[in-house]
Amino acid sequence: MSPPGRARGEHRPVQHEGASASATMATALLAEALMLAPADIGPQTALGGTPQWDSLAHLRLVLGLEAALGRSLSTDEMLAIADVDSVAALLDGHAADPAQPAG
Repeated sequence: MSPPGRARGEHRPVQHEGASASATMATALLAEALMLAPADIGPQTALGGTPQWDSLAHLRLVLGLEAALGRSLSTDEMLAIADVDSVAALLDGHAADPAQPAG
């Protein structure tokens, strides 16, 4: 269940000192997709190394990213998602180039 005042799927993560906004958002998106607490997401959280990261979790992550970015991901972008850094890189890329065409 979503916290009061927040719709399911709406991401408003608390930004921790020293963490970039994209890293904070990446952590929140992964936590929701993997059904883990944000504190359980870190550099060790990776495709193939995290039991909760199965095909359905990957799909939830793709859908969450698409909602956050406001566009569809290309197949190459979907396949490149492998860890927190790759999710943050997608978010950073969107922030740098908001006119990027949907793939």
